[in-house]
Amino acid sequence: GLLYIADSDISCHIVGTKDFESESLVIPGNDGEGRVISYVSDYAFKNNTTIKSVEIEEGITEICGGAFQGCTSLESISLPKSLRKIGTFAFYGCSSVVKVDIPSGVSVIGQNAFVDCTSLTEYTVSEENRDFAALDGILYSSDMTVLISCPTGKKITTVTLPDTVVRIHNAAFQDNPFVSVL
Repeated sequence: GLLYIADSDISCHIVGTKDFESESLVIPGNDGEGRVISYVSDYAFKNNTTIKSVEIEEGITEICGGAFQGCTSLESISLPKSLRKIGTFAFYGCSSVVKVDIPSGVSVIGQNAFVDCTSLTEYTVSEENRDFAALDGILYSSDMTVLISCPTGKKITTVTLPDTVVRIHNAAFQDNPFVSVL
């Protein structure tokens, strides 16, 4: 039920689904015809309320902007080590996601990628990741100078920042209106 567009004889990308009604979505690393799937296109699954779990297999390097935006039933996301970029608004409004594990290869997370994920309580980051880190479930740059995102579902009222933090992303506390930062 996945729809692909060939980029060349050896690669393609996912643009969405046709008559997809399963709660579990597995995005394979190849299209079965010898082409590697390199990325999930902008808005490929936007507002799909059927999908509850997504497993993205090795080989995929990018989840483009808004790819899963508004997938309100999505509860679990499994991302591959090959992933390099999570686009702007990629998982925006996925209100049932509870935890996000950032794999080792991710070097770019677009602005508002996880905003309005109201059940999100925790970020974890692979120890091998050179660009991001998590502390107490909050997402930071690896050098701990930038607070990127505090999960909305964490329901905390106070965040004590490490002394190293010099900047906070614009939407870091989006939907957390009662958080005080120390």
